[in-house]
Amino acid sequence: MRTLTFPYKIYKGIPCPIIPFGVQGTNGWINVEAYVDSGAFVSILSINDAAGLGLDYQKGKGLPVTVGDGGTIPVYLHILPFSGI
Repeated sequence: MRTLTFPYKIYKGIPCPIIPFGVQGTNGWINVEAYVDSGAFVSILSINDAAGLGLDYQKGKGLPVTVGDGGTIPVYLHILPFSGI
């Protein structure tokens, strides 16, 4: 296993573990950034990222995801190839 180290990115004035990576959709590969959560089962991308990938995000499998405050948000699951940058 290879270990990678990334500096925290400042987001809204707060240092956060946000990393760049590539992901492939029907429009080819694009570069995105995502919050790193070692306990997560999925990574959540924005609607704009889905559009850049050529995805109709709502055609994915819909499921509610519990967030840090205990609430839920709707997400649509798509399985996509990805690559470290």
